[in-house]
Amino acid sequence: PLMLPNALAHSCNTWFLKAFRSLLLSKKYLNKDQAIDRWRDYMTSMGLGGPTGVDIPGEKGGLVANSRYLYRRYSKGWTPQTVIWVGMGQGDITATPLQLCNMVASVANRGYFFRPHVHRGTAARPLAQRYLIRRETMVAKWAYKPVISGMRGAVVRGTAAAINTPAYAICGKTGTVENEGKDHSAFIGFAPMNNPRIAIAVFVENGGFGADVAAPIAAKIIKAYLK
Repeated sequence: PLMLPNALAHSCNTWFLKAFRSLLLSKKYLNKDQAIDRWRDYMTSMGLGGPTGVDIPGEKGGLVANSRYLYRRYSKGWTPQTVIWVGMGQGDITATPLQLCNMVASVANRGYFFRPHVHRGTAARPLAQRYLIRRETMVAKWAYKPVISGMRGAVVRGTAAAINTPAYAICGKTGTVENEGKDHSAFIGFAPMNNPRIAIAVFVENGGFGADVAAPIAAKIIKAYLK
């Protein structure tokens, strides 16, 4: 029986499964189709479900399912229970590490992100204005406070407590990606919590728990960048 900040801090899968199912059953929407299509609008506004537009050839997209996709995927029909696993990032949803980094940048910025680039602009050669594309998310500004509180809690007292440091406030979320072989280790985060300077996503194939491998790597990268 946790509220959102502690559900994030302690990676409570059940909270996210139940929250996602409740969304799809909400009387706010006419039916489950309208509910999941609206949910998808929010997800794509945060940079998921398609290429980011980074200046590297061959970028892959990602999957954020809408109702049309689900009727093709499940020929006998689907219910909120069918897709409940999406609420914890499994099943009919895929993303690249860069998309996850972009998404967590939108959290760090409390509602916006820029198209990512490989190189920084400089005073001598600034990035052309057409590349500085800022995208606003559909998420209400007030909604970021409990999410950031939960991500900070993950580092202070939760699944990523091993990377906590008094030097600056890291906010993060660990992930353990189930796999046929050894699980994949994942971590997304940003720092410092206020006035953030770096957003990061680390994904280690077959690395095991997110807290064991991906989070410590992220902590080293954050330290190298900030210090």
